[in-house]
Amino acid sequence: MKRKILNISITLSIIVVAVLVSAFMIKNKPEPPRDMNKHEVLYVKTAPATTSEIYPEASYRGRVTSLENVVLSAEVSGKILTGDVPLKEGQSFRKGEVLVHIYSENMKASLQSMRSNYLQLMSSALPDLKIDYPDQYEKWSGFFNDIDINVMMPELPSIESEKERVFVASKNILTQYYSIIQQEVNFRKYTLYAPFNGTYKTVNSEVGSVASMNMQIATLIRTDQMEVIVPVLPEELDWINKGMNVELNRNNGSAVKGSVSRVAGFIDPGSQSVNVYVSVRNSRSSQLLEGEYVEAQFTSKGSLAGMLIPREALLNESCIYVLENGKIEERRVNVVERLEDFYIIEGFKEGESIVVESLVDVKPGQLAAPLS
Repeated sequence: MKRKILNISITLSIIVVAVLVSAFMIKNKPEPPRDMNKHEVLYVKTAPATTSEIYPEASYRGRVTSLENVVLSAEVSGKILTGDVPLKEGQSFRKGEVLVHIYSENMKASLQSMRSNYLQLMSSALPDLKIDYPDQYEKWSGFFNDIDINVMMPELPSIESEKERVFVASKNILTQYYSIIQQEVNFRKYTLYAPFNGTYKTVNSEVGSVASMNMQIATLIRTDQMEVIVPVLPEELDWINKGMNVELNRNNGSAVKGSVSRVAGFIDPGSQSVNVYVSVRNSRSSQLLEGEYVEAQFTSKGSLAGMLIPREALLNESCIYVLENGKIEERRVNVVERLEDFYIIEGFKEGESIVVESLVDVKPGQLAAPLS
């Protein structure tokens, strides 16, 4: 037993001594000499700095909408009758066509009765006019002869003296005349005409149903004049202005010309962008449809002097990297204009090599070489 314990003790002692000797040798091992001439070279994408005339352009995604969306409502009550075009969703129409006619025979008969009574009123007043105002009789007689119970009232003759006004008012000629005019205005509300070339977007009533006052019959959209709503970041608005030409590229490959009609004076809280509105006239060859998305290409009419660099090449809004004597150096420049994916800059040295890519964890003085 004692022999066994002695063997274990000897073995442990040998292990401890071996570990201590190894640690001492590692600690005192001389370090290999470093190669002070060996450095890591970074290869970067560069472009020669040069000033040129640049016409700013940028492309944004926009949504097509109709220039006018109108709710067709009934201002009178009655049965809905057929117009010049079917009252159906998706049905197209031309400006001036009858969209809806509301039954108006009772109103028509009432107007005829009012005009007939007015003729009677005028016939009783004409003899007195002839005696008291012979100089004015001719015009009132002509007015009387122009009245037709089946058509709108003629224009009322001009009243040239205070006495004539008193006479006409005392005979109730003015009151009855304007009562008829008011009813004629109401009568026109029974026929609803198309205010523009367009189509029915939604239809809420059918022919044969009864319309009540202020009831929404349908919604109309204009199709010959469209707008494209283009969201643009506020910092990219400086060079976009009213009247600027815009090319609208559709998904089918066709293109349509438009122009900026207005720029919103506020930021959309959801997208944090400003809406630019592009007006475009539809043609037979290329019909933009409400709801579709197009690529809006904006091109400035005037040029700017500077150099175009990618957005990722700009540091801290006002600096760039340049390659000088085999090293990366930092330069401060002026930003002339901000575009969608590029900046136009000035204030650099002509001919120097500008780094046109994003560099990470790079400091001035870093050895570098241009990519071939």
